Amino acid sequence: MAPKSRKKKAHDVSDLDLDEVSALKMENELLRQLNSELQERNKLLNNLVEKGNLLSDVRISYADIAKGHTNINERVPKILVKAKNNDNGETLKKVKMKLTSDLTIPINNVRKNNDGLVSVKCKNTNDIQRVKSVLSEKLGGDYCVDLEHLNFPKIKVTNVENELNKEELCEDICNRNFPDIDGAFNIIADYRNKAGIRSLILELTSESYLHLKNCGFKLYIGYQCCQVYDFFNFNLCYKCGRSNHKHKNCKNEVKCLRCAGDHLTNTCKSTNINCLNCVYYNEKYRKNRPTNHCAMDTCCEYISNSINKIINNTDYPVKPSIPKSLGKIGNWSLQTTDD
Repeated sequence: MAPKSRKKKAHDVSDLDLDEVSALKMENELLRQLNSELQERNKLLNNLVEKGNLLSDVRISYADIAKGHTNINERVPKILVKAKNNDNGETLKKVKMKLTSDLTIPINNVRKNNDGLVSVKCKNTNDIQRVKSVLSEKLGGDYCVDLEHLNFPKIKVTNVENELNKEELCEDICNRNFPDIDGAFNIIADYRNKAGIRSLILELTSESYLHLKNCGFKLYIGYQCCQVYDFFNFNLCYKCGRSNHKHKNCKNEVKCLRCAGDHLTNTCKSTNINCLNCVYYNEKYRKNRPTNHCAMDTCCEYISNSINKIINNTDYPVKPSIPKSLGKIGNWSLQTTDD
């Protein structure tokens, strides 16, 4: 009886070993699958890190990337199509036909602009050259196919307390702020207001703009640390309240930017706040925009739409900061080139 008992016991142990081996094999297979997935994920994350660090020395964590907080705004320039004889009546139809029949690339939208040009917006930058090449080939020599030109970001630097000339300023700013970035900026305006305070307008590459943003948006000049502001090159006439012309050349009627009355803003005594541009828009187009704000407030649809057009045509690597107002009523310290 004893041998039979020992044999049965040995058989039970053997069965148990086989179960453990099977479990280990299954566990190893699951680990291989998990490891493969992690390698693919790490490869994707490394590509995103390299892309994010391509323009600057910013350190982006894997956690931020996984959550989608990369702080990098990829601008996808539009493809613009125009008939060489300026007859764009059939351009939109032909572009849509070619995109439908000859391409399988994701396209966000195809639209006709106010100036007659047809714009094609691709999903990502990798597809732009292929779409452009196909359209150029299929539309033939009667059409011009180009990429949209994006402007450089601009900043305003105030209270510059030195007498350096433009060449000296460029060298000083470059050495103190952008020593490792070639062609980082260009000074496009250097002026003083009536109080003698010196201000600068700088045009930056997207790389130098991102570098400046990540350094607290401050610029070191001489013995100073100057505060920097996003500049949108949006002029607001303080005589009539309309945009893109100076008050010295204004031929429009006088309008108050505070209450929309027929008087200069600095003489306004009204307790009402009324936006003259929104009042005009409502009367002309029979709309119902809110008007209970100053004409200089960026919450105004007229102002915000104008600024957004500038932003959409500018190569910003990250979202710029929009002020709550273009200036203060009373002292006319408007953030425009009229300063």
